[in-house]
Amino acid sequence: MSIADMPHFSLEQVAAGCRAEAERSRSTELGYCFELFRRALEQLDQAAWQAVVAQYQRLILRWLHGVGLSTDDTLAEDVAHEVIERFWRTLAGRCTPLTARFPHVGALLKYMRQCAVTTVLDRRRSERQRERLLEQAQHAYQLDLPVATAGEDDIVERIARSEQLHRVRAWVKAEVGDPLEQLVLRLSYSDDLSPAEIASRYPEHFADAALVRQIKERVLRRARRALLDSGTDAAEPLSD
Repeated sequence: MSIADMPHFSLEQVAAGCRAEAERSRSTELGYCFELFRRALEQLDQAAWQAVVAQYQRLILRWLHGVGLSTDDTLAEDVAHEVIERFWRTLAGRCTPLTARFPHVGALLKYMRQCAVTTVLDRRRSERQRERLLEQAQHAYQLDLPVATAGEDDIVERIARSEQLHRVRAWVKAEVGDPLEQLVLRLSYSDDLSPAEIASRYPEHFADAALVRQIKERVLRRARRALLDSGTDAAEPLSD
């Protein structure tokens, strides 16, 4: 069999070959598993992606337990799902061929393991943040602040949203200098206008609603990249 013939094989042949390949030494690989990933991530073949998940979910669970995740089966399965989603989100449908980034399936699995470790670290960071917010909530109770009439989870949510909104506003103030971008943000979020309404009110600036949406989406992409890198989810305060 030639590697060049692999794309012509049926999915069942490739998946079966990958299962057999995974049981053997890496030096004997023929490329079935890599072809399975290629179909899933480059061709966005959902059946191939399901075969990838079925093949590697148990391996992901072993990795998660290996980095100290709780042995609770339900939690582990939830986190494994997050790992799979992260892996898919960062690699699926990219313009760069898979072979340009990953020379063999071992490199792909190394990246998948990195996704598992990162997911666990993100979970731990979120847990520490929640503990800190709970301490603030308890402090609010002790001081008998107005929020004391609300439930504990509600207080934590309010504090988290307040901190998140503060970070988003700080980013906008520091990074959005273009007057048209500032105008679109103000009209969208302060005045609650739709792109069509903005275009009709300010035709001298915006030819149509599509241009307003384009400007808005451009700012949102920058905000999400910057704030996700700093550990803040910009999706809620600056939603589409």
